[in-house]
Amino acid sequence: MSNSRHILSHFDASLNELYEQLYFMAGLVEQSLRNAQEGLLLRDVAACNRAIADDVDIDNLEVRIDQIGLAVLVRFQPVAIDMRRVITAMKISSHLERIADQATSIARRAKKLNDMEYLPETALTGPMFEFAATNLKDSIAALSNQKMLEARAIKEKDRDLDKMYRELSVKINSLFGARPQFAEAFVHLLFVAGSLERIGDFAKNIAEDTIFMISAEDIRHTPTVDTAANI
Repeated sequence: MSNSRHILSHFDASLNELYEQLYFMAGLVEQSLRNAQEGLLLRDVAACNRAIADDVDIDNLEVRIDQIGLAVLVRFQPVAIDMRRVITAMKISSHLERIADQATSIARRAKKLNDMEYLPETALTGPMFEFAATNLKDSIAALSNQKMLEARAIKEKDRDLDKMYRELSVKINSLFGARPQFAEAFVHLLFVAGSLERIGDFAKNIAEDTIFMISAEDIRHTPTVDTAANI
């Protein structure tokens, strides 16, 4: 019995370390997205450079989390929810790394836009930034608090971000003919909007993985409530 408690204690410590690293990574990713936002909307080159520089640390954290997770799986061979906790942390670190990649892409686009004449339509990306950042923050909160309802809400809210992306794309595409001198800038804005839409997708993936961790329910390919109602 004493040996079992000893093993359990070591497993709990390893799991805590795994999630400490994951939440630290999530904080860096959220800040990277904010830096990219400031870099674009405030034309702040220093903020762009911070977002780009943070990508290296975030990549290293993903590697570290995978190393810890694999070591835990090999050493303790957890089952049921304990196994799901380990696997979920590793999967979510991958989603976070991809969000950071998108933030870096936005920051690089922002630097190019900042070298051009100011484009008023840049401000149109502001609501998408806020929505994507909120979805990311809420998905991490749902994971940390193990809240099923909050995690499910992210899946629903992602449809709103998709709608914002479609509407912004239509708006920007309509401007190419009227203002061809800004064509390159408009292309950069379209890519920024696309990156924000993908960040929303990764936030949704985090929420879906959280639900799987808690309940072993895989909802990745299930329809949303409104969609299901129309079947």
